[in-house]
Formats: sequence, C-alpha cells, structure tokens
Amino acid sequence: MTNQEKYNEWQPEANKTKPKFSDYENPAFLFSVTATDLLTKIAKGEVDPVWLAKRELANRGCDLSGSWVGNKIAEQRNFK
Repeated sequence: MTNQEKYNEWQPEANKTKPKFSDYENPAFLFSVTATDLLTKIAKGEVDPVWLAKRELANRGCDLSGSWVGNKIAEQRNFK
C-alpha cells in the first residue's frame, strides 16, 4: 500500500461518529499542529522524523514496539 493509499484510509476516520482511532492517534493529523518552517525542513530531509520518533520512544523508556523496557535498553534497541 502506498503512503497516499494509507492517508486516504486514515482521513475519512476523522469524519466518523465512532472512528477506529481518536484524532490524536490518527496519522493523517500527525503534523497538523507542526509549524510550517519545521514541516518544510522535514519535507526537504533536513529533519529526520523517524530518528526523532525513536529518540522520543527512548526518552519514554519504550522500545520500537512501544513496550516499556527502561531508558538504557530502549536507547540500545532503538538505535542499534
């Protein structure tokens, strides 16, 4: 499935009375409150959102599956 096809699947969820997931879990809204300057840097490859997501998970003590493993182990697993 292409990224556009995934987006097309996520977007209609916002308009449903009982969506599969809430707005804050809907990937279509991931960047809705992100500053335009930051979005342009992401789009140009100047900022790596995947690396930042891994960093945030490690900061929370979670591995890439979302399981809490503690900060040291998360750091090792997320950046191996």
